[in-house]
Amino acid sequence: MQFRIGFGSALTLAACALTVACGAPSEPVKAPEDSQPVLFPEGMDPDAPQSAGWLGAELALAAPDEPGVRVAAVLPRSPAARAGLQAQDVIMSIDGETMNSPDAVVMKIKGAGAGKRVAFGVRRAGKDRLLAVTLGERPSEGQLVEQAYVGAKAPDFQGLVGVQGQVPASIGGYRGKVVLVEFWADWCMVCRMLVPTMKQWHRRWAGQGVEILAITTDTLDVAVRSSVEQELDYAVAADLHGKTSVAYHAYALPSVFLIDQQGVVRDLMVGFDERKIAELERTVDALLAGAPQAPAAGPEGLAP
Repeated sequence: MQFRIGFGSALTLAACALTVACGAPSEPVKAPEDSQPVLFPEGMDPDAPQSAGWLGAELALAAPDEPGVRVAAVLPRSPAARAGLQAQDVIMSIDGETMNSPDAVVMKIKGAGAGKRVAFGVRRAGKDRLLAVTLGERPSEGQLVEQAYVGAKAPDFQGLVGVQGQVPASIGGYRGKVVLVEFWADWCMVCRMLVPTMKQWHRRWAGQGVEILAITTDTLDVAVRSSVEQELDYAVAADLHGKTSVAYHAYALPSVFLIDQQGVVRDLMVGFDERKIAELERTVDALLAGAPQAPAAGPEGLAP
């Protein structure tokens, strides 16, 4: 089962789980008014067939007095990245057809199909150029998040309010520790299924340099009530304005990010997946044992 959550004007698809689904929220989660359009919107459409083309870019309207569609961000290792498309590029045309809205770009890409080579007319720093892009196949939501975050520095926290336990003002407060950050909600039944595992992790690694933080966009009173009701024994924070959830693109619940002692995301899980839970546990044990890890991603999101 999949459901839609309102995150600004862009289309957002949130899968409640990859293998198990939960019910829809009683109230849609809202992103902060100043948030950017959702990342990679053309890859998050559940109605698109698997053979639909996929670019891997965040799109936005160009300035009011300028034509084209602005590229706000590019997903690492995506077709857009491989073709050399960059943030702040302006897409003027695709295969000679003028582009004036993000929706037009999305429909053109999906219609072209995966594996199709298309010509992008791009304006960069005032100069026009032509880029050949081989479109990919739309990844799953979990794959999208993995591509964007695993191996990269974890985004900083923004505006979290402590509900219980020690909640640092920034991700830097966890430096030197392994951190499991879970995004959850009171209404999410799959999140509740994950609670016993989270409690087990807390007992298993308590005092060994592992911290657990559960972040929810529920209101403060709901977060407090739910934490008590579920007897959560680890730190809980309320993301009242949704800024941290947006930074992590945690549109699918539950989402768990495993962050190492240097603040690098080493693995993640979207939904409830017993195989992935076992992988996360092995990675935590390896990090505690001091096993060498791949270097953090470079500026473009790829390992140098």
